[in-house]
Amino acid sequence: EVARGCRWGCRFCLVCSINRPYRTADAGRVIELIGQRPETAGSVGLVGANLCDHPELERILSHVAGTGLQLGASSLRLETLDERILQLLRACKVRTVTLAPEAAATGLLASIGKRCDPELLAGTARLVGKAGFEQLKLYYMVGLPGEEAPDRQALVEQVREIRAVLPDRVGLKVSINPFIPKPQTRMQDEPMAGASSIKAAIRQVRRGLADLKGPGVRLQAGAVAESLAQAVISQGDRRLAGAIERACLRGERFLDTLADVGVDTAELLHRKRDPGGTHPWRVVETKI
Repeated sequence: EVARGCRWGCRFCLVCSINRPYRTADAGRVIELIGQRPETAGSVGLVGANLCDHPELERILSHVAGTGLQLGASSLRLETLDERILQLLRACKVRTVTLAPEAAATGLLASIGKRCDPELLAGTARLVGKAGFEQLKLYYMVGLPGEEAPDRQALVEQVREIRAVLPDRVGLKVSINPFIPKPQTRMQDEPMAGASSIKAAIRQVRRGLADLKGPGVRLQAGAVAESLAQAVISQGDRRLAGAIERACLRGERFLDTLADVGVDTAELLHRKRDPGGTHPWRVVETKI
């Protein structure tokens, strides 16, 4: 773990909310721990919300490259990723660069607290191609509060632009995930889009990218029911205990057990909560 917390403050992000203040591990200590790895280890993972924020990241990456280990790295932040870091990541045998634009429309970006210039993404994609990576992976959310069809069309156009600037040898994988309001975040009281709206959003993105020729785009979208289950567990209270017990011990489908234990998913997930109300998680200690 090279850093804890995050200094960017995105409104939907749990890491930004509960891991304050942002702090980094000493590079010398990180290098020391890498040296204590088992002899059979062929890879090492650096854990942190945004590795590029670490002030001594180049030193750490240079050490990893010198050991011959393959590096596992989490998603990177556009604003702090440059050509030098990309070169070092490639020297560490990283094959895929993962970025999380989350949205393409400037209005949506502002609403979630991610004030990143969309033009940065195309420039970074060019650098990824130049550095010799095998794949670029992008994470987006759909179903954000206030999202409309033109916002999703902006996402489609952004992905098409990225595909156009990447060399054919570089794969492009796009992961589409529904927005889930998380406890302890500044967006905890926002409503989640309904299943039909989420499916319609994913269909729109698929249709918008379906005609791409050549290497194309690999689009990944998880099961909507799974996202709804995650949201219920995220937002629910003690009544969920019975539902979880039935799903685990009796093998019943979790979402099908909710009505029997008194959980109304429409009331729980698809309306805006009163910010002044009592949240089930207010008793949870979150300082990490």
